[in-house]
Amino acid sequence: MGRPVYKRPGSLEEAIGILGGRPWTLLAGGTDLMVRMKDGALRPEGLLDLTGLRELRSIEINGGDLVIGALATHSEIERSDLVVRHAAALARAVSLIGSPQIRNRGTLGGNLANASPAADTVPPLFVLDAQVCLAGPGGERRVPVTEFAKGPGSTVRGQDEIITAVRVPVHPGGFQSSFVRLGARKALAVAKLSVAFGAGRAADGR
Repeated sequence: MGRPVYKRPGSLEEAIGILGGRPWTLLAGGTDLMVRMKDGALRPEGLLDLTGLRELRSIEINGGDLVIGALATHSEIERSDLVVRHAAALARAVSLIGSPQIRNRGTLGGNLANASPAADTVPPLFVLDAQVCLAGPGGERRVPVTEFAKGPGSTVRGQDEIITAVRVPVHPGGFQSSFVRLGARKALAVAKLSVAFGAGRAADGR
């Protein structure tokens, strides 16, 4: 097989329009994808580069939710005051991913799409009641993060869909969350065990 067909759309609408043509492999940060291609574990027919979709990199409060764009990098998430304030467990988790170079390239959407059992972002998103936003020809749909992965390397994302964002409900004051992980060494190791937890006040203030 020769080199894959490569396209870099400039908008989400353009990207969705391209997806229907062939079995595209989506490229976001590429930190895992490039390794798999180099090792020969993945030989894509087409590469759809999403890095031009600037609208998928924002981190903002919208509709009562913290909305983190799928192309927001781990470094951007770690440094975001909004994430630290409303999703502390996620900020802590991304700070432990790989090296600074990996955190500067790797994205939240890519981490979810890989559906790795050792993905550091997933336990915090479970605790935070997050939803994964998907866009396709039929519009947008939201999937609870607890239902997004079907198994290792497999998700409910359709072949013609793109992960656009993750939405985290902004909890009332008093909600706290954190994340801890255990690996073979303190840095640059895949997690053997990771735990996220959260606690908040009940409606009666207790």
